[in-house]
Amino acid sequence: QWLYCTQKTTKVCYQENTLAMYTWGKKYLEFYHCDICGCLTHYETIDKSDMGRLAVNARMMPPADVIGAEIKIFDGADTLQYLAE
Repeated sequence: QWLYCTQKTTKVCYQENTLAMYTWGKKYLEFYHCDICGCLTHYETIDKSDMGRLAVNARMMPPADVIGAEIKIFDGADTLQYLAE
């Protein structure tokens, strides 16, 4: 599960020097992973004019933070639209 938002509305908190970043291909996204366990924590767009999109790996969040969260199905591959609510 992923939490899709913008860099203006969401802040990713982590301890200093615990994340590593990489990018590949067209270098459109920056991927961040934990230097300790290797899990992907989040990714964000490099071009901040593209609404500064941010995707957070909700599996890395404390359960209390996601219980009761509103779930929407989002087509991030083709239409960039919500498919159902």
